Amino acid sequence: HIHFASGASSRRKMLIARFALARGARVILHAHGGAYQQFWASISQFERVFTLKTLRRAHRLVVLGERWREFFASLGVPRENIVTLPNPVSLPKRLPDRTAHRSIRFVYLGMIDRRKGAFDLLEALARLSPAVRERVHVVIAGNGAVDELRLLAIRLGIAENVDVRDWVQAQGRDRLLASSGAFVLPSYA
Repeated sequence: HIHFASGASSRRKMLIARFALARGARVILHAHGGAYQQFWASISQFERVFTLKTLRRAHRLVVLGERWREFFASLGVPRENIVTLPNPVSLPKRLPDRTAHRSIRFVYLGMIDRRKGAFDLLEALARLSPAVRERVHVVIAGNGAVDELRLLAIRLGIAENVDVRDWVQAQGRDRLLASSGAFVLPSYA
């Protein structure tokens, strides 16, 4: 079971997959990374042929949504070999009533970078009117540009509305989600 994304990850993992296939192993490739389509458009014809041959020879290609299934099928990966994972989010049996709350908490969990929209989220918060902004609190937890995002909150004058945390483990994640009004993921891909 080999995970791959764009760039060096794809190049490295396709070589590993080829090696495993040559040794008779059953190979499952698992695509990650929202920029793979752009990566594909940027690579040479030789690399496309090599990668596509590897993807076609894999016993299964696991993707994270129907859009990715269509993309890889359009390249020539046999549709019957592509498995789409369902969203693994567990929803509560009943939602808590938060209508009486004066404020709302939004939570973002994941990679903190521009591509995932974390910086856009703070810039959007800063654009809210002061009356609305005082009723909003945003918790952002993850890895990546944590310190840079904290500095942006200060620079935008919204530090009192934002809590930027490092990566949280499963229990912390579950507590954050349970105590928040909405999960936000303003990702570009």
